[in-house]
Amino acid sequence: MNRTNVHEYLPLVQALVDGKTLQYSKKTTSGQEWSDYENDDEFSFTSPPESYRIKPEPRTFEMWLTPTGCMHTLLSNQFNIPWKISDCERITVQEVLK
Repeated sequence: MNRTNVHEYLPLVQALVDGKTLQYSKKTTSGQEWSDYENDDEFSFTSPPESYRIKPEPRTFEMWLTPTGCMHTLLSNQFNIPWKISDCERITVQEVLK
């Protein structure tokens, strides 16, 4: 980090202040992997800013299981669906991040 690129690290520093987890990039034989910093108390930015990221939060989705066994994210008359939402089972799905 230096005077000319310090602004690129500001979101990372703010994430640390906010208690979020930072990750660093590692090159592997299968490509790029992100690993959590285990000890954020002793953090130093020694690599370019693109080598770091704020650990993404998994997203949550509402899905609907229809009587015919199909999954939909949205039930609406615009799709000409022959059943009502009350005929369907609501399922909450959480994204799995690697």
